[in-house]
Amino acid sequence: MAILSIDASRTTVVQHTGTEIYALALIRAMLKLHTPYHFRLYFRDQPPLNLLPENRLIEHRVINVPWLWSHVGLAWELARHPPDGLFIPSHIRPVFCRARTVVTVHDLGYLHFPHSHPWWQRTYLDLATRYSARRAEHLIADSHATRTDLIENYHIKPDKITVIYPGFDPTPFDNARRTTSRSDLPSTYLLHVGTLHPRKNLLRLLEAMDVLKDHPSKPVLVCAGKRGWLSASITEQVKHLKLQAHVRFLDYVEQSELPSLYAHATAYVAPSLYEGFGFTPLEAMASGTPVVSSDGGSLPEVVGDAALVFPAHDTDALVNSIRRLLPGGDEELRSTLITKGHDQIRQFTWGHAASQTLDVLEKAFRVKGEAQHVKNTKRSQRPEILTVLSIPVYDITFAETLAWIEQAIASIDNHQVCTVNPEFVMMAQKNAKFRQVLQTADLCLPDGQGLLWAARLRGASLRQRVPGSTLLWRLAERAATKGWKLYLLGASEGVAARTGEILQSHFPGLQIVGTHSGSPRPDRAPEIIERVRAAKPDVLLVAYGAPQQDLWIDCYRDQLDIAVMMGVGGSFDFVTGVAHRAPEWLQGLGLEWLYRLIRQPWRWARMLTLPQFAWETLTRRNAIQKQVTLD
Repeated sequence: MAILSIDASRTTVVQHTGTEIYALALIRAMLKLHTPYHFRLYFRDQPPLNLLPENRLIEHRVINVPWLWSHVGLAWELARHPPDGLFIPSHIRPVFCRARTVVTVHDLGYLHFPHSHPWWQRTYLDLATRYSARRAEHLIADSHATRTDLIENYHIKPDKITVIYPGFDPTPFDNARRTTSRSDLPSTYLLHVGTLHPRKNLLRLLEAMDVLKDHPSKPVLVCAGKRGWLSASITEQVKHLKLQAHVRFLDYVEQSELPSLYAHATAYVAPSLYEGFGFTPLEAMASGTPVVSSDGGSLPEVVGDAALVFPAHDTDALVNSIRRLLPGGDEELRSTLITKGHDQIRQFTWGHAASQTLDVLEKAFRVKGEAQHVKNTKRSQRPEILTVLSIPVYDITFAETLAWIEQAIASIDNHQVCTVNPEFVMMAQKNAKFRQVLQTADLCLPDGQGLLWAARLRGASLRQRVPGSTLLWRLAERAATKGWKLYLLGASEGVAARTGEILQSHFPGLQIVGTHSGSPRPDRAPEIIERVRAAKPDVLLVAYGAPQQDLWIDCYRDQLDIAVMMGVGGSFDFVTGVAHRAPEWLQGLGLEWLYRLIRQPWRWARMLTLPQFAWETLTRRNAIQKQVTLD
């Protein structure tokens, strides 16, 4: 069994900055992946209980070396007990290290702003990062901005660098709006979170405050962060501009206090001249606070179109951006940015970052062959996949689906199951986000007779149609015998509860641990996630309709962390009689779509996608292709 080792020394640092958040969250997500590897974690200090899991496949090694921990302590341990590869989440590769290494480089800010660091720190960062970048087998960059810096400044070959955006966990900020504001802060304040440092461009932000101090709302700038190198120039600027009544320095703020600080801010300002990756704008977005961001470094990649972006050296542009978000400004813009912010944070998940990182490690450490061997031992049990207009559809039966769900529940991962029909395939051609969700789902079921017909006409095969509305009954029956716990979410008020009652009457012993009508609206998500997590189900069935249910599950799957999460469309309505399925003889002929059209004539516009689907699958080259799952 291959041994993958990870430098976990940053995870035990008490005061977390971006690098420590990255290391801890990424390692946690990687250890949740179902892999054939043995993980060995190296710590500088004894990790707190339950900081990271420890079992027969995950071991902890504490190296008690007070000085030069990486170059002496870690290097000695690697020499005595060499792993198959070492992953370093934070820049510094040991000088004496024979193991194959992958190193994450977060930023090269010390090259852009050399005077913002003590000379000894700047020299060490430059030499250590340059050495790591050249000696490592592969590099991970937090952003395209950092990748460009590595190529231009250290002349690293482009194919040696992979950009993997860090994830972001919005859970701590879910209830931020429900918290009370600090009594020592005014009702209107602008917030900046981060170390007080010249490269954060706070001198320019203070210049902007000098202009905005006469605004009718009397805004105050609140800076939360410890004092860094050359921070004296910042406090001197406050005195020079006579802003003592308009600026508050809070020093380092505990993570538990940040959500409230963000939520009650009028706006969050990220004016940095350079950032490798900025977590704080995402934290503000998760708290429902609009963001003003500079175009420094990677910030445009992080905020997308969900923030007001200004040139980092343009004070007037900064002033105008902030003014638009102050009381009496553009309320429609403010609302739009808050909504876009909630969408933007969905792009960054630790599960996705961990999966991409593991792929890089496998290639760099040359252990992919062993992983593939482990996966191939079960290949005979795995269904084939057809890609239909780039959307994966599994050639799977009801019995195989239930067996797959049983394996998923027994694993330590969370899984998303989607149902696919011709209408959804065509919808995904126009909806990029829905297409991405279907392409990355763990299982896509063939729910639609048109898929079977198209596959047959193109010389492929889908053995059985597996509609979610029928699977619901079979799943409930299996759950009753296996002791699986189900949670029913969605549909109209009371429908989910009635569905649970009907299923339990048919299958004695079935555990329905919760029902809720819910809503796919982002502002309702914190309450719903809290309800569902408290119930601890094995299977979550979501009836929001497509694509809302699938987008919702994809967005919150890591927070929910349930073994199986599946969208079931109108299935609850069918169970309770709110809606009616076609007679079985029509289902058998594959004409259920026609029955629904007759019963619901308003669906005619949606049904126009069916001839479009037929045309595309019959005329487009490689419209339907066969592949085999590898995981």
